[in-house]
Amino acid sequence: MMNYKAINLLPWKAKKNRRVNFLILFSVVLLLSFLSILLLNRLIAYQVKQLNLYKIGLVNQLSALSLSIEKIQSLKQQIKQLKSIQQRLHTNHVQIRKILVLLDEFSVLTSPYFVIHAVDYQAPYLSLLVSVDSEKKFLKLIDKNNRKLKYVRQQGPHDFVLKFEL
Repeated sequence: MMNYKAINLLPWKAKKNRRVNFLILFSVVLLLSFLSILLLNRLIAYQVKQLNLYKIGLVNQLSALSLSIEKIQSLKQQIKQLKSIQQRLHTNHVQIRKILVLLDEFSVLTSPYFVIHAVDYQAPYLSLLVSVDSEKKFLKLIDKNNRKLKYVRQQGPHDFVLKFEL
């Protein structure tokens, strides 16, 4: 009989089994790694797509807000212009009331002997070109309005320019 103790086939089979187990484990790890990288790639691509959609939404909102801001600035400019117009109208209203009060005082003097030919207003002065035939009424006019009268200039024998400060 032959002695079979000298030939040991089990270490070779064990070595082969370890190699097969290693290859199986390596291929499973490789396959899982590939699948996880693929999954992460898809997840990152999805998140990038969502961020791009969010960015597009923000750009649309920003453009809408930009238009609103331009409208607001335009309205503020219009309000500023309207306030300026309102202030000028108020000033003009006050000046017109003063002119009317002054002209109302002249209405007493208006007669064929006292004629207002021209009225010129350049804030805050009112100039009147008047013709008088009665020196007495003219002196009464000057005395009555002396506080407002800035100067009198004779333009002709009976024509005078009166300048009042309102």
